[in-house]
Amino acid sequence: MVETIASLVSRAEAQFSYLLNNDLSPDTGLLVFKFPKARPTLEDEQANLKAWAKVHEIHDTNSLSLECQLRNNSKFRDFIRQLLKSLLDILERIRKAFKDLRSASDLMVDDDPDISADIEVFVERIPDIVNCLMRLNDTIKDPGEMDRYLSYHTDTSAFEALATQHVVDKFEGIQAYLARRLGKAISRRRQHIEYRKAHQERLLQCVDG
Repeated sequence: MVETIASLVSRAEAQFSYLLNNDLSPDTGLLVFKFPKARPTLEDEQANLKAWAKVHEIHDTNSLSLECQLRNNSKFRDFIRQLLKSLLDILERIRKAFKDLRSASDLMVDDDPDISADIEVFVERIPDIVNCLMRLNDTIKDPGEMDRYLSYHTDTSAFEALATQHVVDKFEGIQAYLARRLGKAISRRRQHIEYRKAHQERLLQCVDG
């Protein structure tokens, strides 16, 4: 069964809360000091995600909810789900990395620098994904626009490869699976921008004609 947007958002909100109330709680001390940017970043992005969910009535079951509005726009709905799944995946990997660091501390062994580097990269990626969701607000008001463009030009494999390589070059040490997901998200965003640009050019041609 395909997971709903509301369910994915609820899971992401729960992961944010767990990390902030446990691994990054001021009471724990160690991880908060070791990763000073993590807690404020997660607090901000949790608030942004909640605001986005409220605007689009994600958790409502009425006809105005995002799930209902997109029931006939499967590609756009799946795109939003993919972004949320990517966010969830990052949050879960941060949680696992914190667990590994605690285990190392309990065993009185040195921290793995790769784990710390991964956490910093993951934390930096969270705002990118949440911002991508928020930038889709205008398109959500007219979801047919995204579907029309996805139908018009669905092959983004070439740009996905370039976008993925850009992510790898910019964030040294990022894991391959995450680079691919972010590359795909970037390519989809560019796809939308290119559609709107082409649409605007067609409108101008009509006016000039």
